[in-house]
Amino acid sequence: MWLLRPPSGSRCGDQGAKRRLAASSCAAVVLVVLTAIFDNIMIAADLYSYPDQLVSGLRIGLAPIEDFAYPITIAFGLPAVRALAFEREVTR
Repeated sequence: MWLLRPPSGSRCGDQGAKRRLAASSCAAVVLVVLTAIFDNIMIAADLYSYPDQLVSGLRIGLAPIEDFAYPITIAFGLPAVRALAFEREVTR
């Protein structure tokens, strides 16, 4: 799979990419669960709300599904940016 293949000239093999993907997946699960818990608590406590016309309508408890894009993006995007930045340092 092209997502697991390291860039050409990379010093880490497929095993390193698979470990990073597994770590990101675990982090995503933890962040999504925490987001579900705390968003529901904050919405139930009326700390904030979402206008119905601005959300898709899909919800996990009280939290709109759109709220879960942030933890998933961070769990996979941040390590990817770090890996790309580190790769550029190695090749210079």
